[in-house]
Amino acid sequence: MRDYTKEAILDKHRRALGRIDEVKERLGKYVSVNEETLVAYFIGNLRAIAFDIVGALENRGLEWNEFEGLLREAIDTIRKRVREVN
Repeated sequence: MRDYTKEAILDKHRRALGRIDEVKERLGKYVSVNEETLVAYFIGNLRAIAFDIVGALENRGLEWNEFEGLLREAIDTIRKRVREVN
């Protein structure tokens, strides 16, 4: 994965994490929202963002090992942000 692709993914994901209160409120209408629910949501969010951006910028699919690398880099930020709102 190219560096600019990775930065675009992580930047968009950081912006999504910035809307965590809105996400929590909306999800709460349908499911019980706890820390693990929000972590799972934002892992899925990271996967969707990564898949779309790699496809758009590099015209190829996202490899699983690339996603694992992104997740290792982002998981601490996800957990920290989720704990702040719970």
